[in-house]
Amino acid sequence: PTNPNAKDGDTVKLKYSRTNAEEVERCIKTYMRPGDFFFEMCCGWMTFSSSAKYFGFSDKGGDIWDVSLDFCKRQIDAMPGSGNVEVVYADCRDTKQQDNYYDFVHSNPPFFSLEPYGESVEDLASIGSYERWLDAMGDMGCESERILKPGGLANFVINDYRKDGALIPMHSDFISAILRKSGLILHDLVVAEVISQALRFRKHDYERRRTVKCHEYVITFKKK
Repeated sequence: PTNPNAKDGDTVKLKYSRTNAEEVERCIKTYMRPGDFFFEMCCGWMTFSSSAKYFGFSDKGGDIWDVSLDFCKRQIDAMPGSGNVEVVYADCRDTKQQDNYYDFVHSNPPFFSLEPYGESVEDLASIGSYERWLDAMGDMGCESERILKPGGLANFVINDYRKDGALIPMHSDFISAILRKSGLILHDLVVAEVISQALRFRKHDYERRRTVKCHEYVITFKKK
């Protein structure tokens, strides 16, 4: 059941989030249907799960970072809505969830070389090389495929990054890694604007004669 108090134009307000909340809401309203069950991998600050709960969706969000898990339990308890969300310890490559159960998987996976998320050796943002990170993303795709029902959707928010002045098309490498290691098919691709990045890096990028990176990609795969 959906939230009886949520209207079509409603926007979820979260006090703490590093994720574009409007983008998450568009994902929920576009790809999910009443009665769908979801699993949020690498749930971080649990923006997706909190928003899904508000709109009446239920199930689980998981991460391996203890700081994140502790915060998520408090955030999800404080979030209104008719959904019921459980916070669990779960590696995105081996969630321990049952086969063919979920209708929708969502993740903002830790971007390579952006920032360390914890001290665990399993922290994918500090995995050591871009190739190893891509391989781990492929494993995440395989795990998403395993836990999704046939016809289910897996939705990932990803970006590009720069190395020694060169733009690395991380989003396209990510797609290739998922398609190479799993049986998922590419279902949808959205370029989403992130206004906060544009404002933060405008002067920095102008001085380097390049466009402000004010976008990220919402990439959706489908299980056959």
